[in-house]
Amino acid sequence: ASFTIAADEAGSWEIKLNGDLTDTKTTAANQAITEEISLADGRNEVVAYFTSTSGVKTYKTFNFVKLTNIDIVVDASYTGVAGAEVDGVPTFATVGEAIASVNAANSESVVIFLKNGRYYEKLTVDTSYITLIGEDSEKTVLYYDVASGSLDASGKTYGTSGSASLTLNGGASHFTAENMTISNEFDYQNEKIDGKQAVALLNNADETTFTNVRFLGYQDTLYANGSSNAARQYYNRCYIEGNVDFIFGRAIAAFYDCEIVSNGDGYLTAASTEGKNTVGYVFINCHVLTKSGVKGVYLARPWGSNASVAYINCYLDSKIREIGYCDMSNNSYKNARFSEYGSYGAGFKVNTDRIQLSAVQASKIDTVAEVLAADANQYSDGAWDAEAEYAAISASYVAAATEDPVTPENPETPEDPTTPEEPTTPETPETPEEISYEMLSGDTITIVPGEEVVLRSAATVDKFVAVLVDGEEIDSSYYTITSGSTIATISGDYTATLAEGEHSIAIKSTDGSAVAKALVAAKPAEGETGSSEGETGAGEEPATEPEEPVVEPTEPVVEPTEPATEPATENTGDVAADEESVNRPSSVDKYIAELAANQAEVDKIIAANEAAAAVNADVSTEKIQTGDFANAFIYAVVMILSVFASLVMIIFGEGGKKKEN
Repeated sequence: ASFTIAADEAGSWEIKLNGDLTDTKTTAANQAITEEISLADGRNEVVAYFTSTSGVKTYKTFNFVKLTNIDIVVDASYTGVAGAEVDGVPTFATVGEAIASVNAANSESVVIFLKNGRYYEKLTVDTSYITLIGEDSEKTVLYYDVASGSLDASGKTYGTSGSASLTLNGGASHFTAENMTISNEFDYQNEKIDGKQAVALLNNADETTFTNVRFLGYQDTLYANGSSNAARQYYNRCYIEGNVDFIFGRAIAAFYDCEIVSNGDGYLTAASTEGKNTVGYVFINCHVLTKSGVKGVYLARPWGSNASVAYINCYLDSKIREIGYCDMSNNSYKNARFSEYGSYGAGFKVNTDRIQLSAVQASKIDTVAEVLAADANQYSDGAWDAEAEYAAISASYVAAATEDPVTPENPETPEDPTTPEEPTTPETPETPEEISYEMLSGDTITIVPGEEVVLRSAATVDKFVAVLVDGEEIDSSYYTITSGSTIATISGDYTATLAEGEHSIAIKSTDGSAVAKALVAAKPAEGETGSSEGETGAGEEPATEPEEPVVEPTEPVVEPTEPATEPATENTGDVAADEESVNRPSSVDKYIAELAANQAEVDKIIAANEAAAAVNADVSTEKIQTGDFANAFIYAVVMILSVFASLVMIIFGEGGKKKEN
């Protein structure tokens, strides 16, 4: 395989294949270089790093896949019998025929190789573990051309969902697409109809992965959604283009190193995240760009009131509107969960409308694995390990090695059948050692009856079995489990039933437990709550004070500029190859410098706030302890006086009666 690349400045190149340095070159401005790459079986990542003589750094990534395992071939020029074998592989002329040939109950990866061509098809997929891999991301195109307001054969409008070129229903879990284009080619600019929403992909399927896929359209290009639950979706180094709400829906979706490109004024996202989900759309190391003629673009607007969109370490170009976000219908952007961390470029602004996460907050969603493992308790299969599935997809591209049968040089002489073999004593199976997980909440936990308590265990959530108190499992209605390390939140309804004193409390997993000592305080008097602060009425959610956002952008490793010429790729045989463009303007330095200059002041403010909080906590504790002692002393004095008064009444009362007699 090979690729050609050039830059508009003089400088030096480093070429890396799967992380290993393979070549270095020095070039003049606009001088192209062509690299021949020796590919390993399966997926290969090639990155060309460029450093200009002025010090600007950039890179471009190429995604090559050498297929040695192909289950089905689709060739737009094929004219033979559908499904007949060509070179030993079933071959079809359409993508729809190829997918329909797969067993509906399929549970293993089926690799369908799409040769270069334009496939005019409107498809719906309900079968799981389908993999579509194109020969070239720009030359392998699956497309259709209707919008929401277009009329179907019966004279009815398609509607937004019905306009999709490709629809993945809930049954299409573990669907994969790579090195291809999915497009809706409705003539948005010239058609005169109401309802111009034209979806390229409607994705309702859970645990789906897209690598180096180009999604093209205008309004509503990518409908990242879900069926019974928000679907978990991974978009890796993809190109997504549109103008109005062109990434929308309720999915939990991680976009890694993608190019998000606006081809007109509008809005990048319109999320409808459900309130029960902790995250929605998260863009990590992405590049938010605009085409020429675009005047202004919003990062997000809330299609649903709980919309959640975060941009982590993303480049934002100059056409991003300063306010960042806007309202949608009756949903206010100020009530939505919109945030940023580490943004850079001319589109990065700091104001009261652009919420900046702290480093700690961002660290919880700054990797694909963390985003897609969120809310695991809402899914029957627990947390999704997207990175493991990505590796499995790559492995499915490689044919299994076949071993030649081994013929022994000297066959052994059979033993005398009259000589019985000595009986062997069976080995005693080893008893697996039970794992003792750490209770991250601490060895000793204080519980106030009537208040919920949160337990954190180092056991992974997919191995969770139950919560135990004094060795007995408690009913699952009394607690909820969330992802990461197993986190169990036990309700106040249960803690109110615990007797005062010491208890054993544990999170049990399939291969061990995490145990802690629970100290239960005395129950509050009737009519009182377990806490004197933050009281809530029945059915109300406790009020939480939001953390003060802290701007702590990190300096990006790469500060790219757009190469003057687009690289070309050449493919031979069954190599599916294409480039992924990663272009960033060179005007980053001044923003990084400004942020770095202010960082020391930000750190001082944070340190001062933490010190003040610590002092306040100490003072508060001292007051509480002093008050407790004073109250105890007064109580003792009152009790003594009461006893003394009773004795006086008895003595003098009896004396009075005797005198009267």
